Amino acid sequence: MDWAVLVNKEEDVRRKVFTRRMTIFRKVGRLYRRSEEVHRQRLYSAARMMKTLAATGFLVTQLPGYGKECFAPGRAGFVARKPK
Repeated sequence: MDWAVLVNKEEDVRRKVFTRRMTIFRKVGRLYRRSEEVHRQRLYSAARMMKTLAATGFLVTQLPGYGKECFAPGRAGFVARKPK
C-alpha cells in the first residue's frame, strides 16, 4: 500500500458546524510521510440554501442524491444554474 487516509468526522449541531479531521500517510521511497488536514463546513438548511441561491439569480433544483445513492438524512444537494 502506498497511502492511507484516516478520517474522524464530528458534527456540532448547536453551532451548525461539520468538522472532518484527516491524517494522511503517503509512501515516499521506503518511508511514509504523514500530513494532517482539518476541514470545517458551516451547515445550512436546504430551504435556506435554495432561498439564497434563488435570491442571487439562480434557478435551483434540490437533488435526492448522486446517481442511485441517496443523501443521508439531513443532507442535500443542488443544481443551480444562471438563466441566459
